[in-house]
Amino acid sequence: MESEKIDYEKILDKLETALSKKIDDWNKIIDKLANKINCELKLSIDLSAETVSYRQMINEERTHYYFIMYKDLPKLKKLRKTYFEHYSTKYPIKVNGSEKAKLIDADVAYHEAKMDYIQNYINFLSESLKTVDHIIYSVKNKIELYNATGLD
Repeated sequence: MESEKIDYEKILDKLETALSKKIDDWNKIIDKLANKINCELKLSIDLSAETVSYRQMINEERTHYYFIMYKDLPKLKKLRKTYFEHYSTKYPIKVNGSEKAKLIDADVAYHEAKMDYIQNYINFLSESLKTVDHIIYSVKNKIELYNATGLD
């Protein structure tokens, strides 16, 4: 049973490392885009297109992780049911409802931690999407300002 716990910890560590790397990569991309806002007007059109492209990529990645999470959710519920049945009928010690809940929570802790990691990453992507939208509006406003003032 202990080796099973170690494997779960390794899997969670790998997931955390992978998601942290993805967060760092997206942060670098968004910083790069934000720093380009002050570019020349000619380059603003390219920046707008690049930003829209990254927006789509973030949206696709967020959707991908939503699907992963929603695919795992029924598995988690089924696992909770299985453990509930085990503690209700086959467990050698009689336990009450709150004790069952604590035992079940301990048994599914890995699965819930995985879901939490994925949910946090989805939240990060949603916030990144807002930031990219702000960059898009900034570029649009910059172009409109140049058009309104007649500057080149």
